[in-house]
Amino acid sequence: SQHSGQVRDFTLLDILNALGDTTNDEIRFPDGNKEDVFNLSSFQDLSSGGGEISQMPAATGTKLVNEALPFINGQQTIVLGFEPVSLCMVFLNGLKLRQGIDYNKDGRSINFLTALRTTANQTDLLEALYDIPA
Repeated sequence: SQHSGQVRDFTLLDILNALGDTTNDEIRFPDGNKEDVFNLSSFQDLSSGGGEISQMPAATGTKLVNEALPFINGQQTIVLGFEPVSLCMVFLNGLKLRQGIDYNKDGRSINFLTALRTTANQTDLLEALYDIPA
């Protein structure tokens, strides 16, 4: 916390609820040139902790990857460990970046459209949440 200095771990479900509209029970994800809306109450916490790959329900045919990467001030490209199938959300120090506005995705590469400036002389944390084939 910036106010108390307290450290807290957040689950992916915590983050989705923070980013979504809890009053209307929905969260919007980009899907090409449009947005798709999902009910927050339909999400389940499937994390196994430690940034591990978690098995999604068999019907989806994908696994969810939560990858944390060091981000150096002004870095232009990050290479992910796997190539995302469709869903790809990118966070820098907890702030959600917008695909097509803050970055573009090209295979495993996340290319930032402008040089992102963060804390001087410090490595920051970039987190990517995406799906891969099961």
